[in-house]
Amino acid sequence: MINVYEDQLNINQYVNNVLKQFFEMFIEFANNLEFEDIYAEAFPQHLRRDPEFCLERLEQLNGYILDDFFHNILPLDEYIIYHVLVFMDEATDLEEEIDIFTHEKDAFLAKNKKYLSEEQNDLINGLDNINDIIGFIFDDVDFLDVGLLFQHYVNNPVNFEKFFHVNLDFYVELMPNDIREKYSEIKNKVEDKSVDKISSNLEYANFDSKEEFIEVIRGTMNKFSFYVKHKKLYKLINGSEKSLSEKEFQILCGFYLEIYLKGFDLDISPEVDTGRGSLDFKISCGKKYKAVIEFKMDTNSNLNKGIEYQLPLYQHVTEVDYGVYAIVCIEDNSYNKNDYFREKATEISNKYGVLIEYFCIDARKNKESASKIKSDDEMLID
Repeated sequence: MINVYEDQLNINQYVNNVLKQFFEMFIEFANNLEFEDIYAEAFPQHLRRDPEFCLERLEQLNGYILDDFFHNILPLDEYIIYHVLVFMDEATDLEEEIDIFTHEKDAFLAKNKKYLSEEQNDLINGLDNINDIIGFIFDDVDFLDVGLLFQHYVNNPVNFEKFFHVNLDFYVELMPNDIREKYSEIKNKVEDKSVDKISSNLEYANFDSKEEFIEVIRGTMNKFSFYVKHKKLYKLINGSEKSLSEKEFQILCGFYLEIYLKGFDLDISPEVDTGRGSLDFKISCGKKYKAVIEFKMDTNSNLNKGIEYQLPLYQHVTEVDYGVYAIVCIEDNSYNKNDYFREKATEISNKYGVLIEYFCIDARKNKESASKIKSDDEMLID
């Protein structure tokens, strides 16, 4: 079994029972299609060129979940588990997910409740869905940010570990071969104390290309989305009495951007007056690389207008070719329009010769635990 909770047998058994169900479903789905259709989704881009390795690694990981030994897993395994669960979260309908968690929880508690402490019992009862499991298994998702972390390392290899508390040796499997070689070369220079003194004393990370800059912005958005969805930040955004206004949400995002991007030499400007309206954020790396970000709460009546006209106009008047359009989804009906907005972002990008990327910030309230549902309406099943 995967050791996800400090060698505690009972908790690990329950979590692995749940993982077993979703891994079996994932493999069943994937076996009916070509490797690149589903299996590839669980692996980093550079490993997808070797389907045989990927399938062997997935089989090994599935074996760990099924056996009775504690297995401490590597970042690549974490990457696979995370992406399998994310895929199943999207592929599994609400009714089926409730059935799986209800069955696993009832069966486990019937057999083991007398052996559980009150804390363990509460912990198991609090794991009601895939999002809860993801948030429980992963204290952080550094394995999703290896490219971002490597860029920091390149610019400040001597002080990197002190600043970020990350040892990149553990993440080598998640690096493409050329990056792995570059990491090894820099690391050897650091160990030999021959690294460029200027490089090792840089206060900020720099960018060698527009693509690197865009990847940092993209990673920043993905990490924020992770915290909202899986680390219960949605409870702050979508409170029990009311959800945040767009202005309040912008303040929260501004704080996050300042903290998350502090290692880069970037200017983060909120509420920029473009002369044709005020955009939420403009992020600049000198005059070379720039991005604009526009957030909308799904209560805004101009969601289509925002992506069709507002953001591309802001990009035009500020001469910025990379734009982010993010909708904070409070309700299911807006979340269900994700595919439409992704397609619209591609359409508008092609129309105006810019790059617009759409991000969904899933701030919907978690569905009720199956054990707490008392009516058909609370099941939220159409």
